[in-house]
Amino acid sequence: MTQINWVLSFSISTILAVIGVPICRKVAVKTNFLDHPASHKQHSRSTPYLGGVAILFAVLIPIVIFHDTLHSAIVGTAILILFLVGLYDDKYTMPPSLKLFFQGIGAVLVFTVGFYLNATGVLMHFVYSNWINLSITLILFVLLPNSVNLLDNSDGLAAGVVGASCMGILIESLLRAQHDLAIASAALLGALVGFLAYNKKPASIFMGDAGSLPLGLILVILASRSGGGLHTPQGALISLFYLAIPIADTVTVFIARVTNGRSIFQGGQDHLSHRISASGMSLGKSTLILIGAQLALSTLAGLSASHAISSWIAVALGPIILAAIMAIALRPSISDLVYRQKQILSTVPIDPGN
Repeated sequence: MTQINWVLSFSISTILAVIGVPICRKVAVKTNFLDHPASHKQHSRSTPYLGGVAILFAVLIPIVIFHDTLHSAIVGTAILILFLVGLYDDKYTMPPSLKLFFQGIGAVLVFTVGFYLNATGVLMHFVYSNWINLSITLILFVLLPNSVNLLDNSDGLAAGVVGASCMGILIESLLRAQHDLAIASAALLGALVGFLAYNKKPASIFMGDAGSLPLGLILVILASRSGGGLHTPQGALISLFYLAIPIADTVTVFIARVTNGRSIFQGGQDHLSHRISASGMSLGKSTLILIGAQLALSTLAGLSASHAISSWIAVALGPIILAAIMAIALRPSISDLVYRQKQILSTVPIDPGN
């Protein structure tokens, strides 16, 4: 019975999401819980929020039924904090500093029950510092919710990428007989599949911060239990593969905005999806490319962690996949830079004597 619980978990969460999303959409419309068009946004009409409510409900029900864990109450509290922060921000807008404060509290709660990055053991071998581990763990557990939040910039993108990560984690958990991890990852995957039925282009509902922030936290929690956990060099690398596209998008946006003197919290069309689209593809195709890349990275991670393939294959192919994505995404910027340089040179007068 234990071996098919993940199938039931996936099925239950999918059905709950398919049923729950339209209900949340109606509530959002009646309560004016809407995301209105803006210059940096893709949609041209007001679109309901509260998709995250349906996702979380669909995820948590099967986990409560099947997933026996001693730390569910504390982890659930951390997820609830991020959900409430996101819900408030969707409706009224919360200052970034206050959001980070509450996200930090959630990260500390998760750390206290054993979800952490043993960075001093991984990076400095025999040196151990709980304070350094705590600091890096807090950064990671605050970064990922915000990374998924930033990634939620195109229809179906955040849900699709997180779903792709879950598929890799599910593959690993099944091959390694990690039943609790399989149930949890299957629940999250099923909820996202059900949500995507309504969030694919053109989306009729958004997950909002109430969905993206807790989703990011759940994803990094699952990743921390994959690949042997984050306590070994191999485990740390494998776990980062599951988080690769959200982190890559965040780093790209951060560098672009800091370089241009803009606030990192200011919205814009400088994400990987927009950059790939600027190369001549539709936004829908760029979304599929990013989801496909994350699926490939997650599959490599899952197969490597379960020893179905050599870890060296994952280490070799993973960076190539990421490099290919970055090359496509940055091509318009490089082309524009070359064009502007040519324009500058063409205006410089030539000295006949030289």
